Amino acid sequence: MSEIFKSFIMTYRTSRSLKYGGYFITMLPFFAILMYNGFINSPWDLLYILPLVPAFAGGFICNAIGDADKDPKSKNPVTQGVISVKFLYVIITLLYMLSILFLLLIYTSFASLVSLLLLMLLSVIYSGFKLRLKESIFGPVVASLGFFVLPSVILLAQFNYFSFGTIMLLAGLFIIYFAHEIKHTIIEYKLDLSYDCRTFAVIVGKKNANIAEYISILLGFLFMLTSIYYLLPNSYMVSAYQITTLYVILVFIIFFFLSFLLTVYYGFITKFDQEEDMIYNMLPYIASRTCYITIGLFLLNLPLLVIIFAIWLLFTDKYL
Repeated sequence: MSEIFKSFIMTYRTSRSLKYGGYFITMLPFFAILMYNGFINSPWDLLYILPLVPAFAGGFICNAIGDADKDPKSKNPVTQGVISVKFLYVIITLLYMLSILFLLLIYTSFASLVSLLLLMLLSVIYSGFKLRLKESIFGPVVASLGFFVLPSVILLAQFNYFSFGTIMLLAGLFIIYFAHEIKHTIIEYKLDLSYDCRTFAVIVGKKNANIAEYISILLGFLFMLTSIYYLLPNSYMVSAYQITTLYVILVFIIFFFLSFLLTVYYGFITKFDQEEDMIYNMLPYIASRTCYITIGLFLLNLPLLVIIFAIWLLFTDKYL
């Protein structure tokens, strides 16, 4: 009995449970967009997130299995040998079945179901099977699409609401988090190299990986600024304050420019050899998260003081 209990505890660790806030927060502006346009209006609509929880848990367990021979023992319960891989495959199957069941009970859109199945497929081939796209130049593409974009696509597909503004925001999220995943491979370059794990930075080299990250950040910022222009009204009241969209865009142009300048400067002074997350290389992603959350908060028409406090909270902890 104690062995079974221990197996479930280890499964909980491999699924990274209760740590999905950094991924699901990307859905906030899309919930706000749907609410602003009259598609949803109840707290119960948050149940649209429910099918994603077991799907993500299953995906992280797949990642733990796929990384078993390349992770330090302290990092991976599978590498430690304290949990059976066969047991984990059973858990993954049950989690994916539960995810599909939740979606069929809550959603009515076939496109949402297809998007969920695509998310599951990407999570499997990202770390497992012979493809193992994590060890290819496509790794950041798969991670960005699966973790940060498809959850919102699943939600929007339920209402078939894909305006130009939402598409621009989805594209911005994809490109920014593509850059973020490249940064992740840069930070873990030496560890991956020591375990013969050929991630993006290992394949193209640290300097080229940095350049790809910087170009992606710039493109992501442009798409996000475009999404602000098309998603927010031209002028509206927040509490007693009259705010224009152009003013919001100007604020984020300055924020984006400064964050980009600092992260590139940090790249040069470290000779493109970053080994840990610092405020300098995290700022573009903090700026991006501030941007899409701000879009959501403005569309929810919250008091300006609440918006300021909510944005302030973003800076009280490290990004993701």
